[in-house]
Amino acid sequence: MEKTYDIKSISLDVYRLIVEFGATIFGIHKHSIHLGVSNKIITIGYHMSKGIHHIKIKQPIDFQMHDIKPQSSVYIMDHKLIIGDLNFMIDKDVIETYKPYNLKYKKTDDVDILSNQLTKMIDQIIFDHVLMTYNYNIMKQTFYYVNQFFKDQTLIHAISLLGLGPGLTPYGDDVLVGYILGKNSIGKKIEWMKDLMPLAYKKTNLLSSQNLKDTYEKMYPDIYIEMIEDIFINKKIDHAKKLMHIGDTSGIGMLIGFLHGIKEGEHKNERL
Repeated sequence: MEKTYDIKSISLDVYRLIVEFGATIFGIHKHSIHLGVSNKIITIGYHMSKGIHHIKIKQPIDFQMHDIKPQSSVYIMDHKLIIGDLNFMIDKDVIETYKPYNLKYKKTDDVDILSNQLTKMIDQIIFDHVLMTYNYNIMKQTFYYVNQFFKDQTLIHAISLLGLGPGLTPYGDDVLVGYILGKNSIGKKIEWMKDLMPLAYKKTNLLSSQNLKDTYEKMYPDIYIEMIEDIFINKKIDHAKKLMHIGDTSGIGMLIGFLHGIKEGEHKNERL
């Protein structure tokens, strides 16, 4: 039996891609689905922020309870996104256009204080949860390479993080996403990013390499923007704490990378 739900947000780019090429179900999870279309991964879900490669829906759904099969076709017809036995209505006002987020901020003493608070929270979560959840030896090795990168933030150490560690998006990739986000936020360029991006598509999965590319191009989902503005403008960490709890390790990795990225001048290869 077909069921109809509502879409809250879909990017114009994704809408046009699915209309023109259709899509294929790439992965099915309890609260989200990944679609493949034109070498891009699109995530559909309720518990997620708006973003250029996100389709946010208005009602929570257990996708694993529906007649949805991997590799089956997805298409848009009569203003509806059709996925198995699910129909998602697409009103014109939910189709959004995304542009790069180009605002830059300055580090202040208040931001330093907030960074220290967040670092302590992250350390506690890693000790209480992450090290207890995942294989200790794997995490020990993962943290070793992450720490090597933070000590010497060069291309060779960045490459060692690609595809490293657990998670749907590997922990090392999440650290790099956060680090790039931090450098972008304070208006610093990373010299080796153009060399890293082609390697990302070879060394890690498509979803993770897409996240890296989107962040590099400043095409952020709302949760990144809310976190940046909360810290630099509102001098609060409410949205940073929300980001921290994305996935099992993804949010933690991104936030650790971000906090190192906003340490202006730490990276010897950065420039204005």
